[in-house]
Amino acid sequence: MDTDMPFDGLPLTYQFSCPASELAVRDLLIELRSALSAARLESDLSSSVEIAVAEGLNNIVEHACAGVVDGLIRVEMRVNAAHVFVQMLDSGEALPDWILPEGRAADLSVARGALPEGGFGWNMIRNLADRLDYSRINGTNLLKMWFVMEHPEL
Repeated sequence: MDTDMPFDGLPLTYQFSCPASELAVRDLLIELRSALSAARLESDLSSSVEIAVAEGLNNIVEHACAGVVDGLIRVEMRVNAAHVFVQMLDSGEALPDWILPEGRAADLSVARGALPEGGFGWNMIRNLADRLDYSRINGTNLLKMWFVMEHPEL
């Protein structure tokens, strides 16, 4: 995908922050849903953003900030009618080797009792976002997600 996408030029329209806990993330997601609704995005785009951000935040809480006493998460979102740019920042542990997980689809052809309980998040994030980028700067994880409405001309 072209690296000169128009997202970074969008005005910052929403900022959210919360402690790195499941309950605080739930409240942040309620705020995010309200902001997406106020932006009057096409419903598929809005749903994609909400699900991908929820999965990203879940990973931050469960992995990056697991065991971190004062973990904080900040989410910034830029929106227009056809594009959404989201960046999530946290002070937790870095991703292994500073590389985004591949997000392979789980094998669902196993017996019901052998189905995996987790491991679906990165696959969903990769399928929902049009572009992803991860970096770590001065002890802070920065995950960027870009989303584009499929048919902005309609």
